[in-house]
Amino acid sequence: MDETRQMPRTQASAGPVVPSGLHVALLVSKGPGGAGGSLAEVPDATGMRQADAIEALQKAGFEVEVLRNANPAFAEGTVSHQLPTAGSAASPGSLASLIVSSGPAPEEVAKTALPDVVGKPVAEATAVLEAAGLKPSVLEEFSPTVPAGTVFAQEPNPRTIGRVPAKKGKGWLWALLALLVVVIAAAALFFMGGEQVVVPDVTGMTVEEAETVLTDAGLTLGRESEEPTEEFEPGLVISQTPVAGESVSEGSRVDIVVARPLAGVEVPDVVGLPVDDASERLLEAGLAVRAEEVFSADVEEGLVVDQSPRPGTRVEEGAEIALSVSQGPEPAANVEVPDLSGMTQAEAEDALADVGLTASILRAFSETVPVDEVVSQAPSRGTIVAPETRVAVFLSRGPAPADVTTAEVPDVEGLQRDAARTALEGAGFEVEVIELANTMVPAGEVFGQLPAAGELAAEGSTVVILVSTGPAE
Repeated sequence: MDETRQMPRTQASAGPVVPSGLHVALLVSKGPGGAGGSLAEVPDATGMRQADAIEALQKAGFEVEVLRNANPAFAEGTVSHQLPTAGSAASPGSLASLIVSSGPAPEEVAKTALPDVVGKPVAEATAVLEAAGLKPSVLEEFSPTVPAGTVFAQEPNPRTIGRVPAKKGKGWLWALLALLVVVIAAAALFFMGGEQVVVPDVTGMTVEEAETVLTDAGLTLGRESEEPTEEFEPGLVISQTPVAGESVSEGSRVDIVVARPLAGVEVPDVVGLPVDDASERLLEAGLAVRAEEVFSADVEEGLVVDQSPRPGTRVEEGAEIALSVSQGPEPAANVEVPDLSGMTQAEAEDALADVGLTASILRAFSETVPVDEVVSQAPSRGTIVAPETRVAVFLSRGPAPADVTTAEVPDVEGLQRDAARTALEGAGFEVEVIELANTMVPAGEVFGQLPAAGELAAEGSTVVILVSTGPAE
């Protein structure tokens, strides 16, 4: 196809202003496969009436979809753009888009810029167009030069949106001939006594119902063509030529356009669903799923935050839908335990609160540290811990009285939590456990203690043990 020789572009730029809701046909590469097969030349349908354009493309071996855009430059019902473009070569039986004018856009319709998405991956291209308030329609064709999944042509595009109907030479001669034909036809009708009938409205009917109504009115069913649409059930008549209410000769032919389903699969909306439910719904629709976890402060863990392509986009059956799944708020960064030596209780609690940690206040005798000042702490200063970790703070009780009984603190490092507690309690001590992540120590194992093993401490005083929770999550 001629479009394959275009150089792919990688930037979508703001383009000319167009009515919001405009249909944009995209031609997407299927890669080089099938390029060796026979190709058919795409006829030029620009400027034709819709029915004639459909007939020309179908005779050339193409399927046809009709998209309607507001376009003041082309008469209502005539083709303003087509994709594949006229003269290009395409696979027989492939789908071609005809963009038919619906006349000028109402003044109240919002305006937007028409971006150029040639050279972009199809998912990105459709997202750009949808973000601009436009309606992408995807066609596919083999290309030996453009990577699969990349857009290599679009209609309308910033260079063709302003196209006007080609002017014909000797317009006065054609007008005269047309007038002559009308006069001759009128005269023939007068002398032949032909009956005139009013064309009934057959839109919304099945083909069989439409044929019966037309036959009863003295008319015949003419050419049937199809158009993809969501506005009518498949198999129902969506338009007719001549339109209802016109007077025509008895026995005249009435052409109809019949609804057929849109090509591809419409992507369902799964945002806000649990990931398992979302995956099930997408699989039921004939689509593949790829999920990745993201942090979200607003969406509950396990729910879908976003999806790509967007809901309502039409894609090929089996296309992959990317889901972003919440894993909850992003955890706060780890903090460093400050040095509390010599502080009062209030100063130590403030210092810990400043970095997001909490204090567990304990007391111990000390020959050197004044009463109510910090003697020791666990974890020690400089240790990196998770926010809200509890830090044991030992405040001085002053020198121990002579009648205080002391005992040697047993070594419990390397023991499991319960075994360490049993050993310390058996030696006459209370036990406080602080859990910390530690990549080097198995979960549940003691890797630190305060007072240290071998020190003398008052019987009944508290020994703090640091227990590993394993690596941080």
